[in-house]
Amino acid sequence: MPIVGFLPRKAANVLYGAIGFEGAEVLLAKLGKYTTGKGCLYIRLRTWTWT
Repeated sequence: MPIVGFLPRKAANVLYGAIGFEGAEVLLAKLGKYTTGKGCLYIRLRTWTWT
């Protein structure tokens, strides 16, 4: 069973299961602008960086 699922969409990349774990706040602070849903993390394509 996958721990995190990834779905590229037109408006945003979606990571399922990427929130709600210990230490998530630290990682999300490094990510930039994002929104969350029930267990989902939406990252706008313009803010997607690999740093």
